[in-house]
Amino acid sequence: PVPGINEYVSAIDVLPGDSILIGTPQGVILYHNGNRFPFCNDRDVNTTDFRALGHYENRVVLGSFNKGLFITDLKGNHLWRITKSHGLSSNNIYSVTFDKQGNLWASTGFYLDRISFSGDFSFSKVETFSKTQGIHSAEGNLNGLLCDSKNNLWEGTNDGVYRISADDAERSINPPVIVMRKLTLFSAPITNKKYFDSLSRFNQLPVNLKLPHNQNHLTFEFQGISLTDPEQVKYQYYIKGLDNSFSEPSSQNSVIYSGLPSGKYSFIARAINSKGTLSSNVIVYDFEITTPFYRTAVFKILLGFVLIGLGVIIRTIISRVRQKRIKFIEELRANEQEKMRKRATEDFHDELGNRLTRISVLAEVLKKRAHEKSEIEPIIEQIKENSLALYNGTRDVIWSLSNTDETFFELLTRIKEFAVDLFHETGIDVEVDGIQETFKKNRLPADFSRNLVMIAKEALNNILKHAKAGKVIFKIRLRAGDNVEMAFVDDGKGFDPAFSSEGNGIKNIKLRVQRINGNVFFQSGEPTGTVLNLEFRLP
Repeated sequence: PVPGINEYVSAIDVLPGDSILIGTPQGVILYHNGNRFPFCNDRDVNTTDFRALGHYENRVVLGSFNKGLFITDLKGNHLWRITKSHGLSSNNIYSVTFDKQGNLWASTGFYLDRISFSGDFSFSKVETFSKTQGIHSAEGNLNGLLCDSKNNLWEGTNDGVYRISADDAERSINPPVIVMRKLTLFSAPITNKKYFDSLSRFNQLPVNLKLPHNQNHLTFEFQGISLTDPEQVKYQYYIKGLDNSFSEPSSQNSVIYSGLPSGKYSFIARAINSKGTLSSNVIVYDFEITTPFYRTAVFKILLGFVLIGLGVIIRTIISRVRQKRIKFIEELRANEQEKMRKRATEDFHDELGNRLTRISVLAEVLKKRAHEKSEIEPIIEQIKENSLALYNGTRDVIWSLSNTDETFFELLTRIKEFAVDLFHETGIDVEVDGIQETFKKNRLPADFSRNLVMIAKEALNNILKHAKAGKVIFKIRLRAGDNVEMAFVDDGKGFDPAFSSEGNGIKNIKLRVQRINGNVFFQSGEPTGTVLNLEFRLP
């Protein structure tokens, strides 16, 4: 035995250079100078069951058991495949040989095929030879095919040896003709006249067939007519609009298409004879599966409008419900605040107002009775002044609690009156500039008004207490877009903001300015006076 070769061997071929090509069920082995090598690096070549081997010049053919023919060069560098999809009568190759013209002959499990090449390796066509050419056996034997020096083919079969002249195999076979025999819907004839215009005269097929979307199970039957080679006629078909190309050649003369989607289609079929010649005509049958209304563009557009409308309606309803809820909550809150404000105003007025009035009266009586004691009079006078000041402050608080809305003009007038009263008989001149009649159109919320009044009072009281000024200017300027600039200017001794920022007065001013979403700036220096500049936007 040859060392290194232990597999079952089904075919052997001697290549130029004394290399031996060995076919096994596990691939092809190259044996040279006592060494074993894989013939090429292709995975199929090294794993497929090969039972027939041959070569012609620099062309090597490998016949597999179930994967058709492999064509390569002597070194196994390039590889081509020929299968049933290219026209072979079977993918089971029993034996191969080359004739004197370099054509490849392959004995399959059914017939004898001839493969012609257009170059070294690219084949041009596949022809099948059967009873029409005198081959009566259906199956050739393993490695039972060879070509002699006279270009005669010898094939061993189960019932003897057949000899075929390769030179005489060129006789022409007329191309077949293909016709449509029948068209059925769900395996039944199409009889509903709503689906078509008329029936064709020749084969009674529906003309301009248009089926509903749920009537989409069609069976096409066709027949190839060949007087010289009827047994070898094969068919290829496809549906334009559904398939990409023709099917592999098959002897089956019917095809079923089930579950066809909506669309316009053309069923196309053709026949092929044993020499690979296409039929002289092609079947082209046009039909349509209509689109259901719920899949049409019109329905989608209408559905889109309906969904958009529903979305708008739902959003509007939600918005209205939300607005009503917000309005209801605001009304409840406003009513509750109004009740609390009125209650607090009444209680504050009753308790503090009455008591402060009583203090003032008692101080006055005390003053009358104690006029002889001069040291008591200053104290009593302070009690009276503080009582009156506290009463005035109480009145302002009551106003801020009871007031709902007022105009910007009214608020500025209140600040002006407060400044005049505050600096009366103090020797400090008061100047007010910028209060305009147009401010009457701007109504202010109660909270906004209260904060502005408190800021103004704090600023004017600070001037009175600390500035030692001779003149105070209260200025108002209306800028673009309802932006307001309010300034309090004095010519007093001034102060250093760095050392006064921790005072409660400045802190309160800054806090109230934040509440009205404004900005405040201090400009001061000893002894140049002070400017408090307030910027805010009218609501």
